[in-house]
Amino acid sequence: LTGSPFELRVTPSAADPSCTIVSGWEESVAGEHVTVRLKMASFGDTSQMRQHLRQLDALIRTRDGAALAHIPPCLVGIDDCELRFVVTRARDDLVLELRYDGVGVSGSSLPFLVRPAPPSAHHCQLDALGESFVAGERGWLRLQLCDRFANVIRDSAGGLAVQMAMARADFKLTVDPDDPHRMQAQDSVEACAVTDRGDGTYTGSLLCHMAGLYELRAWLHGEPVPCA
Repeated sequence: LTGSPFELRVTPSAADPSCTIVSGWEESVAGEHVTVRLKMASFGDTSQMRQHLRQLDALIRTRDGAALAHIPPCLVGIDDCELRFVVTRARDDLVLELRYDGVGVSGSSLPFLVRPAPPSAHHCQLDALGESFVAGERGWLRLQLCDRFANVIRDSAGGLAVQMAMARADFKLTVDPDDPHRMQAQDSVEACAVTDRGDGTYTGSLLCHMAGLYELRAWLHGEPVPCA
């Protein structure tokens, strides 16, 4: 025929299991290493496999389509590869999407959840409920739990040792070296009665009998929390 022979290129279709997800996950913790195993049809030697990997696009995006990161696959066998990544932002609207040569891969897209890491004293937030207290009236403090990536924790972690206090600015508050869950002060200071609100916050209440400038203090497992 006129113009023959013809060159023909054949690529895997979206419905063909040429690239399938073998192992995945539904949720992880901020800062935690995630590994997703992929299985690709055997294309012969490793060099051919690497050529096909260049056509594989792994994308982390939000449900509304905003792209956040592209993850390059790593070859771990003749027909196996892995996606390895870390997410530090706690979110519930993330999707892993795989595309081969611009075509969606079977089993994709996969929604997943990233939960906050354990609370970090250095990143927690302590503030007073109100701009000022009145002598003889009860005042309130609030501690918001956050992880080391500044993700706000919205549920109670449980079993946390939280202490709060408010002292005159010229008083010195320290942690008892024999018991990191107790406080020592040069002068008599009333510590707060602390309540776990179950929503990632702790509140403390106390009576302030003398007018003046005071400092807010809190400890999480003996570690000081910075005051907002």
